[in-house]
Amino acid sequence: SGFRFFDAALAADVLARAEIERDLAKALDADEFFLEYQPIVGVESRVVRSFEALLRWQHPEKGRIMPAVFIPVAEKTGLILPLGNWVVREACREAANWPAPAGVAVNVVGDQFKDRAFVDYVKQCLAESGLAPGRLTIEVTESVFSVDETVIRESLCELRDYGVRVALDDFGVGFSSINNLRAFPIDQLKIDRSFVRAMMETKRDAELVDIILKLGQTFQVATTVEGIETEGQLDFIRQRGASEAQGFLISAPVGAGDVRRLLQKPENRLAA
Repeated sequence: SGFRFFDAALAADVLARAEIERDLAKALDADEFFLEYQPIVGVESRVVRSFEALLRWQHPEKGRIMPAVFIPVAEKTGLILPLGNWVVREACREAANWPAPAGVAVNVVGDQFKDRAFVDYVKQCLAESGLAPGRLTIEVTESVFSVDETVIRESLCELRDYGVRVALDDFGVGFSSINNLRAFPIDQLKIDRSFVRAMMETKRDAELVDIILKLGQTFQVATTVEGIETEGQLDFIRQRGASEAQGFLISAPVGAGDVRRLLQKPENRLAA
């Protein structure tokens, strides 16, 4: 009981998405995925404390495909579970070869927590790799709390009891609840990169970042600011008590082979 005009651009988008969906199903078995790592440093020392594992897809024909393109497709098709679990295993395996105490942070989505075997899977990855639990951080966004509050709380508590750290990622974007900081076991708050440029431009955004950092102090959790690109931004968050910084000022994401190069800087050797 209606009509629509043909849109060539829309049809091309649909076709491209269908191709991604088709190729994604084969990519994991074909070993087309790999991880890059972006360092997270102490704000005062600029010593590397950990790395965030970032998923990349090297398509044999299309070249490198970024997560923003294929992650929504993986979530829609259910492939996010095996893909996300591969990231956990690979990150643990590679981080185990880094000099302690450098750790690795891995993004985890709600679908992984729906699998009640996920917590045991994380423990298995740590045991197989030999990585100390305290060197692994599980990063979740607040959207994960809508999956099943009881399941999420129990899973995060079990991981923390095992020694794994938990970070609340992209804090301040979308719906952010102070109650989540009270109700769930959190070790770290990560302030989304969208705040960084804005905080240097308006008093309101600067005060908003200040409030979030004070929340971290109130709840006694570390605070990490993402998207730091200038010395001015780093100085701004340093003055306001941020614990850690991440962004292109420190380093772009690097391949696994370059992680040791970053960790072998004189200041990092002293820290270890």
